[in-house]
Amino acid sequence: MDKCLTFECEQLVELWDSIDEPVYISDTETYEILYVNNAIKQLMGDIIGQKCYWAFQGLTSPCLFCTNKYILGENVGKSYIWEFKNKVTNRWYYCIDKAIKLSSGKIVRYEMAIDMAHIKHAEDRLKEVENKFRILFNQVFDILILTDENGGIVDANKVACRTLGYTKTEFLKLSVHDIYPPDEIDKIIDGFNKVLTNGVNFIGETIFITKNRKRIKVEGAGTLHKVKETSYIIGNFRNIAERKQAERALRKSEEKYKALVENANDGIIVAQNRMLKYVNPKVVEFMGYSKEELMSKPFLEFIHTDDRQGFATYNLKKMKDSESSTVHSFKVIDKENNIKWIRSNSIPVTWEGKPAVLSFLSDITKQKKVEDELKLSLVKLQKTIAGNIRAMAIASEMRDPYTAGHQRRVSRLACAIASMMGFPKDQLEGLEVAATLHDIGKMYVPAEILSKPSKLTEIEMNFIKTHSQAGYDILKTEEFSWPVAQIVLQHHERINGTGYPKGIGGDEILLEAKILAVADVVEAMASHRPYRPALGIDKALEEITQNANTLYDPKVVAVCVGLFIKKGFKFD
Repeated sequence: MDKCLTFECEQLVELWDSIDEPVYISDTETYEILYVNNAIKQLMGDIIGQKCYWAFQGLTSPCLFCTNKYILGENVGKSYIWEFKNKVTNRWYYCIDKAIKLSSGKIVRYEMAIDMAHIKHAEDRLKEVENKFRILFNQVFDILILTDENGGIVDANKVACRTLGYTKTEFLKLSVHDIYPPDEIDKIIDGFNKVLTNGVNFIGETIFITKNRKRIKVEGAGTLHKVKETSYIIGNFRNIAERKQAERALRKSEEKYKALVENANDGIIVAQNRMLKYVNPKVVEFMGYSKEELMSKPFLEFIHTDDRQGFATYNLKKMKDSESSTVHSFKVIDKENNIKWIRSNSIPVTWEGKPAVLSFLSDITKQKKVEDELKLSLVKLQKTIAGNIRAMAIASEMRDPYTAGHQRRVSRLACAIASMMGFPKDQLEGLEVAATLHDIGKMYVPAEILSKPSKLTEIEMNFIKTHSQAGYDILKTEEFSWPVAQIVLQHHERINGTGYPKGIGGDEILLEAKILAVADVVEAMASHRPYRPALGIDKALEEITQNANTLYDPKVVAVCVGLFIKKGFKFD
């Protein structure tokens, strides 16, 4: 074969011919294709001798995006991983490129392409769910702010950004201390703590401080929402400056502001001795009863039976309260027997010389529905992300049946170690994700190498070592809340700098990666491999103990050994 490669190892050619992923070798100077495996032959026919840019891209000159510049020179022997859409097959691929120096001194280009259709589908599905959530989140007319349990702002809708004068990017860098005035912050923190500790909704009025330091009075509610072990508070607020002005005006002169009351967007009632003494047209509209019907019988008959006692107590208390207003939510039954949610903001007044309660009513039925849908969307989004993580882990393990379940077991041990070391819940969750996906880069390694029952050649071992970098390249674009990609990249690094792929050591290695390294070694040694039987836990613990301070972090090793010896940890 004049124009084809002469391979020193025919077994390597047989290996490439047996895998499903396309593999080819070309001349780095002439771009001539020297070898293609059976996968390419089945897809494109025998294209040996053609120029790679013509055969694969339909071009008459070298591709502008040719990766030779990344694999030649000082990079010979190093893998370069990238992705592109092939114009001939019209499919997306993850590609592993490498320049290989033959014994003759000739340098050739090697490439293996992995069809990433299933990964793209998962990414598109995740984007679809996120887009639906975003549309719902930003369609609400009220201010919506999502905070974590420390008061940091996690998300805010367009109304919140517009009302307070911040861009979305600026808003997400703030905490509750930045949007509430000093005279309100203690009350807000107290309300936060009650929501987080007892699950009691925070309902009432407060004040926001805008970017230009303007005070805005709002009413709202804070609701607890948990995702796994992480707590969030959904704050739903409405600018009530105009309504507060109407309240003050009404107390001064009922007649003067009668037109305003009659045409208000909120329902307005006056209750006295369990009867309604006044209702405005808005109340008639959302209740469906005439004004006469509403004022002819005790108002409690319009309240849902679940809320009657609570509303009666609240109304009686307001008659004896001070001039301050408070917010109360309850359910009513309209004339068509529909259940509606009402938010009431009430103050004590004098009506015809006797104590009464003036209430401003807002129909929040749609708002309640939106809140429920928002909660459901958040749960669905978290489930989708968790499902994608499991799917990616399963996909990587399917290529290596001898280590099926390895990532799951490593994750269990790593999380047990981290828990003993006092990791907070959020950091522990990040380690769990990284451990579950730490070998995802092996998707790029031929399955025949992963399951080879004999000692690996140097070339095969180099293939194996690419999986840390490959895993990092897959995960680096995912928007995790934790350094998942970096943990995966570093899980084969060692304290003394003898690991791979970067050869870093000591404090350069993330603590999560140090934990993952120990858990990975212990599980691997304790389990069966195609080239050897299981060595057992004792041998695994002996390995990490002997190499503490050199290869493995001594604190991590001590905790790991204690888990097995004192705590009786078992993988299954």
